Amino acid sequence: MVGGISICLVLAQYLAFRPEAVQHSGVYLACIAILTLIGAIDDKIDLNFKARMFVQAVLSVIMMSVYGIDLHSLGNMFGFGDVSLGIVSPVITILAVIGAINAFNMVDGIDGLLGGLSIVSLASIAFLLQVNGHHSLGYFCLVLMVATLPYIMMNLGIFGRKRKVFMGIERQLRWPV
Repeated sequence: MVGGISICLVLAQYLAFRPEAVQHSGVYLACIAILTLIGAIDDKIDLNFKARMFVQAVLSVIMMSVYGIDLHSLGNMFGFGDVSLGIVSPVITILAVIGAINAFNMVDGIDGLLGGLSIVSLASIAFLLQVNGHHSLGYFCLVLMVATLPYIMMNLGIFGRKRKVFMGIERQLRWPV
């Protein structure tokens, strides 16, 4: 269980030296540490999905209250004009965050897929942040990408196929000789 933990440690170290990189970096760091801890516990003892989703929902509410971020609109999704979420905006935001967390969690077992999706997503977000003048957050995405590279190399077996590292469980593989 070293992939996610190592990435969390890299982010913690980065934010310890550059807390101004992310607004409310202490809250952000606490939330990712809790998510990492829950993930490690889940990998070890297989937590009930309700407990995991409850923690993810609580962290979503913290994110919404501290950062003031939630989904207000789905845009012109159906071609009939802007779809406003109105009063259900917080609920939809919580479901979107839980969905994103678990979507990434589900693809961890396929070699290179999670790392590749992460790199592409982070690169796209970094580009958009840079274009809009949020250079510190764009650089933070770059740090996340660099922190993910060792995981990808181990996951793809670049340093040998004896061991593969997943975001969750480290698995010992036995290859025929």
